[in-house]
Order: sequence, then C-alpha cells, then structure tokens
Amino acid sequence: MSNRFLRAVVDILSHNIVGSALAVLAIMIGLVATQFSIIAAALIFGLTLVAAAILAVYAFQVQNERREIFEVLDYFAQWEIQDPHGQSVVLTKRLKVRFLQNHVLAIDDPAWGDGDLFTEFSCRPGHDVDKFRAGPEWHTLISLREFRNKGDTEEFLIRRRITGGFTQEEEWVSIDTGRTVGTVHAEMIFPKERKPHPETLRWERRSDKQLHYLGTESISYLEDGRQRVTFRLPRPRTGEIYTIKWTW
Repeated sequence: MSNRFLRAVVDILSHNIVGSALAVLAIMIGLVATQFSIIAAALIFGLTLVAAAILAVYAFQVQNERREIFEVLDYFAQWEIQDPHGQSVVLTKRLKVRFLQNHVLAIDDPAWGDGDLFTEFSCRPGHDVDKFRAGPEWHTLISLREFRNKGDTEEFLIRRRITGGFTQEEEWVSIDTGRTVGTVHAEMIFPKERKPHPETLRWERRSDKQLHYLGTESISYLEDGRQRVTFRLPRPRTGEIYTIKWTW
C-alpha cells in the first residue's frame, strides 16, 4: 500500500495541475521567506508537505474508486440444498448494479467452496466465456456482448449448480459484498429430511471474526415443508465477506 501511496504523490506532482502549481508556489514563497526568517521558511515547507499529503490521499482514493467497474444496488443470494446429503445445491444470485465506468464489456463472478462449483452455470444477461482460479477463488468471466457505460443499471441473474459441496456436519456459505451499497438478502433452503440446529445458526464478518447468532426469527417454512433461513443486511460494509455457518 505504501508504494501505491507514493505513486499517487508522484502522480500529483507530475500530472495534477493544482498540485504542481501549489508546489511551485510554495517553493517560490519559501525562497522569498528565507530572506526574512528561517522560521517562516520552515513553516512554508511544512505546509507544503501537508498539502501534498492531502492531495495524495485524495488521488489515492480516486484511483481506487476508478478500479471498480460497478456498484451493487441490491444483492440477493439463495442456496437451495436439494437433498439431505448436501450433494446437490443450486445457488441463485440476483444483482442489481450500476456501472461506474464507460465501455464495460465483461464482468467477473467469483466463487469458492468445496465440491464441483460449476456443474451447471447460467447468467442473464451475458455469456460465460472463461473460468480461472486465483488462490482459493474461482472467477467466471461473463461477456456482456455490448458496452455498458457509466450510470447504466442492469439486473443480473446468475445460477450455479454445486455438486458435493455441502456434505459435512458443519457447513457454511459466504457473501462477498464487494462494492455493495444497497441491501444484502440471503437465504438457505433446507430439505425436509435435514434441517440445521437453530442454536448453531450464526454469522461473522471476516474483518473481526465476531460471531452473531441469527435466532429463531430468521427461520420460516415453505408450503412444501422445507425450512428457509434468512439473513438480511440493510447497510453492509463494502469490501467485506460475511459467512453464515450452521450444524445439521
């Protein structure tokens, strides 16, 4: 991070007109001030450093924001566990996004966990054109086949079938909020033959690892008798990973 910060400082001094003008003005005033007072010269030098640091922080934040392709206005994810052994699970995600850049042709859908994560995959709109692994995560590159520009909104429906991914006594799912600025709504659908123990339903943030229990109010039932566990965050932290755990 320090190298990126220094590059931001250099960028200000070499490309930013305001920063460059400020630096030149401060040097000129400093040279004049040395003719009258060393203290005045030191003060000018100090103020220059402070101004440069403020501009560098601003540039660093702007550069980070520009790296984001879109922000998520509404995030919904559902894990439907289709058998009591956790062999077949369907993950459905619905994301309403607003693009932050012009000429966007593709987006990335991250995935992680056990088993075969891509037994089936579909996305509307868009077409998956590549999959690759980076560390513990898989990434699916989704081609939009036409440009999206800054300010455009789109709703994506992504569906994956996971095979052999939920076979342990203790299981979990995770939500990467990324640049989510709206509500996160997640739910797990359990088969009638195997439900989670209510007292084990809990969630945590990656940043602090503090456990929070969902409580019985998060549990409801579908008409066919299957159990639904709901997790909702009105204002999630951006760039955070939330993990929901249970024992069954």
